[in-house]
Amino acid sequence: MPRIVLLLLVAFLSAPTFAARSLEPPRANEKWITLRADEFRFVSNASPGKTLEIARDLLRMRAALGAVTNLKVRAALPTTVFIFANDRAFSGYRDAVLQRQSVQTIGVFSGTPTDNFILLRADVSEIDRTVYHELTHYFVRNTTGPLPLWISEGIAEYYSTFGTMSSIAKLNGAQMRSMLTGGCSLRGQRDRGHNT
Repeated sequence: MPRIVLLLLVAFLSAPTFAARSLEPPRANEKWITLRADEFRFVSNASPGKTLEIARDLLRMRAALGAVTNLKVRAALPTTVFIFANDRAFSGYRDAVLQRQSVQTIGVFSGTPTDNFILLRADVSEIDRTVYHELTHYFVRNTTGPLPLWISEGIAEYYSTFGTMSSIAKLNGAQMRSMLTGGCSLRGQRDRGHNT
């Protein structure tokens, strides 16, 4: 893993919201992929295909919400998305973020005043609704500032039903406009391992 990715991981885990605990560092022989798209940076030890699929889904959600709402979906803050190949790689980081063991959670969004972070397990059938839910909270805060809890939760829960099939976006199973053919490009590299 390149030194910059390791530094990001260390910075991420040392944020004030994390419990002080021992985490297993990435293994020397693990292959890591880094993709960038606008303010998103994807760092993954999952397969290139799965990493690209997850990256496209998050970017499609942002594009869809930007096209059909007035939400400010382009953020000034960077968002790093850590994609873990399996539960073994994911669970220690998930539990550190949540400050408790949470075996049912497969995705987490966490924001600080200077960065946003998303942690995901790649070995599940779809990205957890929690990530879409929390990402929607962030977009709403970007746009309006604080809202009453019932409005904020209702909006986030509605948009957490987002899904894609090919170039079609759906919310609550209803098709949205098919506007997902454009968008930003992903730039990436495949790392051959890392030195610590």
